[in-house]
Amino acid sequence: MRDAIRERLLEEISTLNEVWQPNMPDIESAKPYAILKMGDEIQGNITHGFDRIIEVWLYIDRTDYNDLDTLVAETIAALTTAELYTSTGLLFGLECKRVSADGFFDPAFNGLTKTVTFEQSFIRK
Repeated sequence: MRDAIRERLLEEISTLNEVWQPNMPDIESAKPYAILKMGDEIQGNITHGFDRIIEVWLYIDRTDYNDLDTLVAETIAALTTAELYTSTGLLFGLECKRVSADGFFDPAFNGLTKTVTFEQSFIRK
């Protein structure tokens, strides 16, 4: 699942340099990039149904929040319209649930950041 999301973001957003797993980039990593954080599986409303929260943390150089907002919009468009497949062939989709209201400067990564939260729902085989 992680690979499918990573590949989709890199295919659809030409300005994105990389999609990292948590704790992988450092202050020298080329921006813009995303950090993909997979949440826990949560029992859904139907039998054998599971939901998962997925966070995409977007980082850009310390330029302009408008640039960050553009990257947020591109991320939402890339992921909410996609039919994605896990490595085992399971089809899944993502729905944008939340965009953090305020971006902020993160000194640990020397960049502006904002989080987009998606919910992924699927049925287990």
